[in-house]
Amino acid sequence: MSGRLSNYKNLEKRLAVQKKMSDKVRIKGSGFENLSFLHGVLRRGLKILNMEKRGLENVINFKLIEREVTLKGLNEFWHGKRILHLSDTHLDGVPGLLEKLQEEIPKLKYDLCVFTGDFRFGKGAFHPAQLAPTLQLLESIEAPLGVFGILGNHDFLDQVEPLEEKGMRVLLNESIDLGNDLYLAGVDDPHLYMCEDLKEAMNEIPKEAKKILLVHSPESVQEASDLNADVYLCGHTHGGQIGFPVIGKPFINARCSRSFASGEFEYNGMQGYTHNGTGASSVAARFNCPSEIVIHTLRGM
Repeated sequence: MSGRLSNYKNLEKRLAVQKKMSDKVRIKGSGFENLSFLHGVLRRGLKILNMEKRGLENVINFKLIEREVTLKGLNEFWHGKRILHLSDTHLDGVPGLLEKLQEEIPKLKYDLCVFTGDFRFGKGAFHPAQLAPTLQLLESIEAPLGVFGILGNHDFLDQVEPLEEKGMRVLLNESIDLGNDLYLAGVDDPHLYMCEDLKEAMNEIPKEAKKILLVHSPESVQEASDLNADVYLCGHTHGGQIGFPVIGKPFINARCSRSFASGEFEYNGMQGYTHNGTGASSVAARFNCPSEIVIHTLRGM
């Protein structure tokens, strides 16, 4: 393990949870996504109903979401700059998604790229092959102002070094000065590992600077607002992933208000966006809940 990781303040806590994950010990409060029996029932049901193919096609045929983020006092350098936001790609478990992303992403215009966690499909012991599709995807991403990411509840610390070798800076409760009075902060997973430390991540950012915060899930919205984050970008919920007629989307797998579970939100002046996810987990299928890639364009006022 590199010197940076060996000095990570939450190393022991995270490794303890990773061991439980490797040993397939269910962790209290981890929700539907850890109930493998129900996943099996869902997969079997889709097969019986002959809906597997359609569900997978719904994942691969993601939507491109273009939106604007307007910030008072934003330095002119950042006016019009575009942030490509990917989340919950789970590439090793969604056949055909890597190839579609490799085809579509080079057509897009963007300056910066951020990933808000969950690079692999499984949640047991980590194997390097699980990360291989993500490393291939990174070869298709050309972001002149950098590629940054954080870890999600599916991710292990073992992924950090290979990701960084491919050019992604993984933020572990820390921040980066992007220049021209804009900082990017990122925290470890608050959902399963509970290793987030927003104060540590934002502690060296000047008060007057603009702050974009990457968090895996929307479960830290209130604390982020209290710490004066300007923009909160996250994922994890998959927007529900599967919606049903009449009853809608029964699962969001996050300890927060449903108002933060998908798309744009605002909280005490802080702007936020919860990504629907680029891939899928538990089962490689989506219904009534499109996968997406998002471009946030920064505007000043």
